Amino acid sequence: METFNTYFDSNISMKSGNAPLHDILSTVAGRYIGQNPAGSFRFRAFRDDSFLPDADGSYNLDLNAKLPEALMGQYALIAAKFYCSGSENRTLLIRCYSQAEVYFNGSLLWESTPYEENNEQKVTCVVLPCGAGWNSLMLRCCKRTSGFGCHLEPELSVWSWIPFLTPFAEREGQGGLVYSQPFDGPKVNVPDIDLNGNEADTGLCWYPAQTHETMESPGDLEAVFGRRPGRWACIWSKIRQNLPGKQKVVFTCSGAEFYLDGRRIESGGITVTAGNHDLLACSRCPEESSWTVRFSAEYEDRTKLKIMNPGVDGVKGPCLYLGLFDAKPDWKLPGFYGLFGDSEKCYWKAAEHTVVRPYLENPCFGRWNYPLGVTLYGLTQAARVLDRPDITEYVRKHIHECAAMHEYSLWDAKTYGYPEINNQLVVLDSLDTCGSFGSAMLEFYKDKMDRNVKMTADRIGSYIHSGQSRREDGAFCRLGEGHTTMWVDDLYMSIPFLCRYAKMTGDAKYLDDAANQVLMFKKYLYMPEYKIMSHVYDFHVEAATQVPWGRGNGWALFSISELLEYLPQDHKDRGSILEFFTSLCEGYVALQGSRGLWHQVLTLPESYEEASCTAMFIYGFSRAVRFGWVKDALGKKLLASAMKAWEGLKQTALDRFGNVYGICRGSFYSFSGDYYRDTLGWTLNDTHGIGIVLLAGIELDQAVRME
Repeated sequence: METFNTYFDSNISMKSGNAPLHDILSTVAGRYIGQNPAGSFRFRAFRDDSFLPDADGSYNLDLNAKLPEALMGQYALIAAKFYCSGSENRTLLIRCYSQAEVYFNGSLLWESTPYEENNEQKVTCVVLPCGAGWNSLMLRCCKRTSGFGCHLEPELSVWSWIPFLTPFAEREGQGGLVYSQPFDGPKVNVPDIDLNGNEADTGLCWYPAQTHETMESPGDLEAVFGRRPGRWACIWSKIRQNLPGKQKVVFTCSGAEFYLDGRRIESGGITVTAGNHDLLACSRCPEESSWTVRFSAEYEDRTKLKIMNPGVDGVKGPCLYLGLFDAKPDWKLPGFYGLFGDSEKCYWKAAEHTVVRPYLENPCFGRWNYPLGVTLYGLTQAARVLDRPDITEYVRKHIHECAAMHEYSLWDAKTYGYPEINNQLVVLDSLDTCGSFGSAMLEFYKDKMDRNVKMTADRIGSYIHSGQSRREDGAFCRLGEGHTTMWVDDLYMSIPFLCRYAKMTGDAKYLDDAANQVLMFKKYLYMPEYKIMSHVYDFHVEAATQVPWGRGNGWALFSISELLEYLPQDHKDRGSILEFFTSLCEGYVALQGSRGLWHQVLTLPESYEEASCTAMFIYGFSRAVRFGWVKDALGKKLLASAMKAWEGLKQTALDRFGNVYGICRGSFYSFSGDYYRDTLGWTLNDTHGIGIVLLAGIELDQAVRME
């Protein structure tokens, strides 16, 4: 029996308002942008002499290395806090070096057993019941002969990375972990320690020790970089002119060349407008005298202007430092975006061991992952159809956040172990981590290529061509799920990018690879009795799961339609791919639900009506009609099906406020349809579905207009 879902009262459906397409596109896009406003990274102070994560996102919390003075049987604490936008569970994977306890939000959550303490290979999953807002984490470890500390890793760190920040009011705004001095067990009652309070009130010393040298002597470059005769460094500060209009400000400067908002200044008076202004000093380390820069700014009545740090949380002093350089930098306006340096790369710091790092703390904006790739693709096309430069600018800013910091994030990972931004792009270990977003990036910049975009695209292209796991026949596969597998999803994670990258480079080998993938995936995943695709092929058992997951099939049709648009008419594989595309269309149209939507499992009408696959079938069918890829009789059938599906989406899955319901969340795979039907539930406004709903409406409108 077919299942019909009621996601909301029909009185507030998009269909009830009889809105035209452009209004629907504006409403859906506007709701998404309103909920995920453009916002930059947060730049935070970070101590590079604390615990650093490894390249896989795990932490080796070896307290023996940090506290060699600790006596056998003594304890030490490791603490951090992090923010959650809503209630959720986060999982830590812990391997003990010795006795360990986990305190979460002030209460004991987990304590090790003797088996875990004496078996370093035993991995324990500890689930953190996070609340909305700030959450605190503290580990208490005891020094034993076996070791001192533990190994800690956020589960699926590439997807669910936890940006740890330091606790205590004195370290507010800083990133990273802190650890305590060793102590005897009875002396400290761990639940009494308030991680949101003052560090001084805990009765313990915490490390890394706080430093204040930049507050006492902000121009002391020698304290930050050491003595480096002949090398250059920069100091960046901001001054605030608080009085209305233009005021004369007297600067006193020595030991460097100074620039105010990019304009060279000398000691003396200049006119400064109200507001904040960038002050940059470029200084060369002298051969003999101390390396010190001095500067001040005051009004004519000798009242000093406020000098402050340029916007880094957790920095107490007024300055940031950058170096070292072989020659004087040729830029005069400082900023946070990009990497600096000539013979060796560098980035801003606040003291000798206090560096600046960007943190991504937005749930969507500025993030790089594959669902956001299809979301941005949808927004890009909607902006073009609606002639909305504001939406175009939103997409540009999002992509810029990622691409402009690509080089930096690679350096950050090399320097500090694991990046706080672009972690999927940096790790680059699967098609999931690069293809979808990379394709959206190339689509947006197809008319004017940015240097950072090209560098990012080239790295992705190189990975897919030479680094991605493949079978002997060249077919893409995955190695990270325990078994070697092939997922139908990976057609979308690769083909749209390969098509656009082939056009960007003029190299047909990428288009040939895309065409071959379609035929290889058909070989392993096609279900001829239904003319549809199985979700996954498991090479361990040499069998497909035989479960036709809705969105997986949507990815297939979507991706092949993209390939057919780029594939030359005389390509050797075009005929075979077009025949396959036609068969898929026939299979999908036969399985459409009575209300126009397709179901979560295409062959299980009792599974829920799913929005993202429905939108992708609308997209594929509409393109089949618009480009004339199918014969007239089938084309009429597909267009009627797409129109029915669009009406079904408006009635069932889109409300008039722009919310999208019934989007399946991200999946694993199973040989049982029950997993997809019962366990893999739907979510509201999931980024797997928003962009494709926009694309579906746009393509259907074009197909209908052509007819």
